[in-house]
Amino acid sequence: MDGTPLKHLTQVIAFSLFAGILAIRGGFSLEPSAEGVGSHALIGAFFSLFLLGLILILAAGLGLKLLRFFHLEDLTTLELTVFTVPIGLGVLAYGILALGLIGYLRLETLVGWLLLTAFIAHHEWQDIIQRSPSLLRRLLTSWQRLSRIERTFFLLAGGILVVALLNALTPPWGYDALMYHLQAPRLFLAAGRIHLLPEIWQANGPLTLEMLYTLGLALGSDVFAKLLHLTFGVWMVLATYGFARRFLGNKMGWLAAAVLLSMPALPFWSAQAYADLAWALYSLLAIYVIALWQERQSPLWLILSGAMMGWALGCKYLALGGWIALVLWLMWDRKSAGLHTVLRDIFVFSLVALLIGSPWYIKNWLLSGNPLYPFLGGGPAWQAERLDFLMSYLRSYAVDNKLLDTLALPLTLYLRPRRFGTLGIEVMSVFFLLGLLYPWSHRRRSMDLVAGTSVLGFVVWTQGSQQIRFLLPLLPGFSLLVAHVLMNVSNRLKQSRLSQWLMAGLVLTAVVVTLVVNAGIAIRLRFDSVVFGSESKDAFLSRVVYDYPALRYIRQHLPPDSTVLMLWDGQTYYCDERCIPDADQSRWTRLVNDADDLVELISKLRGMGVTHILLSRGDAEWMIQHDSTGRHRQAYDYYWQVFAPACTQIYYEDEQMILSKLVCK
Repeated sequence: MDGTPLKHLTQVIAFSLFAGILAIRGGFSLEPSAEGVGSHALIGAFFSLFLLGLILILAAGLGLKLLRFFHLEDLTTLELTVFTVPIGLGVLAYGILALGLIGYLRLETLVGWLLLTAFIAHHEWQDIIQRSPSLLRRLLTSWQRLSRIERTFFLLAGGILVVALLNALTPPWGYDALMYHLQAPRLFLAAGRIHLLPEIWQANGPLTLEMLYTLGLALGSDVFAKLLHLTFGVWMVLATYGFARRFLGNKMGWLAAAVLLSMPALPFWSAQAYADLAWALYSLLAIYVIALWQERQSPLWLILSGAMMGWALGCKYLALGGWIALVLWLMWDRKSAGLHTVLRDIFVFSLVALLIGSPWYIKNWLLSGNPLYPFLGGGPAWQAERLDFLMSYLRSYAVDNKLLDTLALPLTLYLRPRRFGTLGIEVMSVFFLLGLLYPWSHRRRSMDLVAGTSVLGFVVWTQGSQQIRFLLPLLPGFSLLVAHVLMNVSNRLKQSRLSQWLMAGLVLTAVVVTLVVNAGIAIRLRFDSVVFGSESKDAFLSRVVYDYPALRYIRQHLPPDSTVLMLWDGQTYYCDERCIPDADQSRWTRLVNDADDLVELISKLRGMGVTHILLSRGDAEWMIQHDSTGRHRQAYDYYWQVFAPACTQIYYEDEQMILSKLVCK
């Protein structure tokens, strides 16, 4: 049987599926209702997984077409997979960005964009579908050739993926997801365009991945966002595995990936509707392609690396640090090639990176006058005082600016991890410390690249908010360095099989710890109950999201013309237009500081149209802990001692939240 009938069949199926999506969306939503249980929950999960699969096939086709256009197919099957999907997802996201910028962000245009990309790359994704059976057979053959240690790792990694997938299929509940990763695209969809959101400062940064979340929301699935972010996490592990196989040897892939998975927080972060894993993956791929360029010296590889860095710049402001690190490395590594060559290479790489990343910064510049809004000078609704509060909070994660404290940071991260994180499981893998031994191992040019960009990236990280999560783009590099060091140790101990098994056993034990930690979270929060339909979405969110019951009360009981001012809480995804978020968690403190007395404070609230106040005790306490000036403590005490007794009447109260009506005049 030739491929022609199959190609026609895939065309019919693909376009029928798109028509089916439109019909489903027009008639009813497959997203489970808040109170629904049973089979409808499973239908919603399957729909989200189906949508993810469809988008990944389209992305792979687009990515493959671009690689073929640039004649950059000198890659293994694994590397083609690693590169094509992120490239395609970047193209899909920027098409949605274009629709948002010109004011055509709605379901019909989004589906039209998907249909257009399906047509453009139809030969490629049909080719991918055709080759899938043979690829599966090759995977089965490869599995049989794996060593016992490698099989053990892949089984453990599969277990971690299953647990992370279970997390990803639950309704969105991550703090940042509910504050802006999902709320921003939802607001853009409602407006039909991308616009400035001064009250949610995070929503004004680069949002490349959130553009794809917009697609899921338009089609009725917010779980799609979590699944897509998990995909980026899986791809980062695959990219680390592929890098190690190419530059360290076939047997080193599993070791580098295992070291990466020895950090328990990684699967947890991946399963949330965040953007960190996209930023991390594109940053890693930029380095990966530079390593390939060092071997081939074709400027096309340099262009591809710039494109990867451009998409990283389109995911987070923090990617600017990664771009600086790579530029500095190119200056050092290419110094012997002559000034003209160095400047040419840096120009090509940076031009492509900045061109692809620039739409987000140009958007901010046109709308606010500040390309890094609200940083570096503020802008609309962001006066100096408000920016000072935000910067004080971000700096609260950092050690003192003393040289000794900065030099001791690698050790401090292990001794005091809670100072640098927001979760109890944000602990660096102890194996990363072995990467410090790289200078005394047998060095390679590709690993010099990894070491150089890792060190430079870490130095850049020390100059900002020193949160462990912001180290994510460096973790694959740390893992590769550790694998290289362990490989050298293994070579020196080649006569001692017991030592090699002991080393592998220690790494695999750390992966087991990651599996146990994430499985423990899944059991404690009972992810399976909501995914398989024994518990409703409403009941799950009431257990897991501390402000959800209060937000539900607002939706169900307050008049439509109410305006609820949220204090220290920025999560408005499960509220509606009645809620005013406090995304920078300083609004009440600023109001109290700016008012001369209670009368003026009340006047300011009335001027904002506020009818109700929603206070988050937990968020207030969190900000108090991160405030060395005591301003949040003073404002919190003022609320209870002066404002609340005189001006509020409690409507709803639980352990975390207090909803009060503003009653004073």
